[in-house]
Amino acid sequence: SCFEAGKLSQKEKQLIALAVSVHGHDEYCIVYHTNGCVDAGCTEEEMMEAIGVAAALGGGSAMSQGVIVWQNALEDFTKTLQ
Repeated sequence: SCFEAGKLSQKEKQLIALAVSVHGHDEYCIVYHTNGCVDAGCTEEEMMEAIGVAAALGGGSAMSQGVIVWQNALEDFTKTLQ
């Protein structure tokens, strides 16, 4: 799978996928890759930085959608881990 560790770690690949999902305004993929990031051990700060990069390239709509969908997904996934 393209998400297996190689020259890039699974964590790095999930952060890239999250950023691409935000840039593409793909709500399903934002949720999916937020979960992937949590599973790969990404911190909230790392995820926010990836979203920030996507927003810098995708404009305000990427930022607003990315943050809202990501926050909701992160809350759902971290509640299930506790």
